[in-house]
Amino acid sequence: MHMEQGEIILVRYPFIDPRDYKIRPAIVMSNSGFNKKFSALVCPITTKKHATNIQINNRLNEGQLDKESYVRTSILATIHPELILKVIGKAKKETITEIKRKIINNF
Repeated sequence: MHMEQGEIILVRYPFIDPRDYKIRPAIVMSNSGFNKKFSALVCPITTKKHATNIQINNRLNEGQLDKESYVRTSILATIHPELILKVIGKAKKETITEIKRKIINNF
């Protein structure tokens, strides 16, 4: 499955034990060219508010999230396309730019 930057996806998010996972939303942060060659880089989406998180609900061009949700910019994970269940939305360009800034500040 080809992923585009800013897509909100439902993913089988793995734990340390790869047999165990949680289905949760995530936002694709790597660009389309990267995603064609490699697994997508994503930030998980959570319902927990934190200083490094960015509220995402009213920042979508497409789709919606059922609960008030936040992008965890402190975590970048590599997700193999087989773990992606479906696309559920897409973030606005301004939101993607803000998330990138927060991720860069973590370095």
